Amino acid sequence: METMSIVTLFLLALPEGILVSSVGLTLTGIRPNFSVAIRVGLVYMVCAFIMRRLFTEGSHILAIMIALIAIIMFFYRLNFKKAFAAAVVALIALALSEAIVLPIFTRIFSLTIADVLADPWLRIAASIPTQLCLFLIFFLGFRIRNYHKKSTYSSYIHK
Repeated sequence: METMSIVTLFLLALPEGILVSSVGLTLTGIRPNFSVAIRVGLVYMVCAFIMRRLFTEGSHILAIMIALIAIIMFFYRLNFKKAFAAAVVALIALALSEAIVLPIFTRIFSLTIADVLADPWLRIAASIPTQLCLFLIFFLGFRIRNYHKKSTYSSYIHK
């Protein structure tokens, strides 16, 4: 069972929820809505807090994935297949970003993973490069799919 402080929740889990859902949706061909993404991030933050308290290390990831599927289905009104695809792609992007960034971060600062997880501020600092990677993936996907251009069709969706 893992606990997170309120500061860590707001500075780590909230942006992670916003970015993870936005990356998953963008990479599966669905344009995320900013105001909906913030609501998704808030609910994701609460679910991450609960799942980390209820489940052991490792198994909480499966619980968070199930919660993320439900959150995406609810807020974006998607069917199970699309929400499942978005959640899986999102968590794969998160896992790859963490797998690339965290070893570099720990090596640069001569820390262990236990050191990072034990200190809330180190945990937040270690998550910033991961969040930047997720933002880069989101930004590139958003631009490649031309979601940045104003569309009359998309303005009627998700209000």
